[in-house]
Amino acid sequence: MKMVPIKNIAEFIRTGKTPPTKEVKYFNGNIQWYTPGDLDRRKHLNRSARTLTEKAFTDKKAVQFSAGTLLVACIGDIGKLGITTKESSSNQQITGIKPNSETDVNYLYYWFRYSKKAIQHVSNNAVVPILNNRSLEQIKIPLPPLAEQQKIAAILDAADSLRQKDQQVIDHYTALSQSLFLDMFGDPVTNRMGWKKNLLKEMVFISTRRPPPRGNLEYYGNHINGSKLTILIHLIST
Repeated sequence: MKMVPIKNIAEFIRTGKTPPTKEVKYFNGNIQWYTPGDLDRRKHLNRSARTLTEKAFTDKKAVQFSAGTLLVACIGDIGKLGITTKESSSNQQITGIKPNSETDVNYLYYWFRYSKKAIQHVSNNAVVPILNNRSLEQIKIPLPPLAEQQKIAAILDAADSLRQKDQQVIDHYTALSQSLFLDMFGDPVTNRMGWKKNLLKEMVFISTRRPPPRGNLEYYGNHINGSKLTILIHLIST
């Protein structure tokens, strides 16, 4: 699979900006104006916390992004994402990438999402990390044919939708179990039911163990895995 610099797959790469805040004529209009706090809440961006007026565009005090632009936070919390669904803008902490006709914006979104650490690594080491446009343009991504990009994005969309549904079920049963516990035993803090209280050490055996010396290989083998489990997902195009 060929690796292509982002600058070669983009119609434009633009960084947003903030209109003069003292000029009220530029704010509270119909143009969505995104900041990093608006990103990563959902894949497609529909509404921002703050808005701009058309005047901000006509006076060139704001940067204009068309629908289907991938917004990437490039200052501070680098790698937060969202895809615009209508004409919009952003502040200077966000850069917009408009993919060309050979690149699917949903595929690009997922590549950035699952390559967040690699993107952060490219940024500088300042107190507030910054990924400038020059560095962003040089990042290379794997670029299969458009049809395969769309297939991969569709698979990940379905997986993400399932994950969200699973999380909703987990949240529901967590809340239900907490409610049942309170109904049966009452609030453990106020203890209105008058349950007897004991110290934890009187009820259980508490022990802290240290790991065996790493230098002695006799203590280590393959039958007990004490490390974190890493799952690698490979998407193979056919």
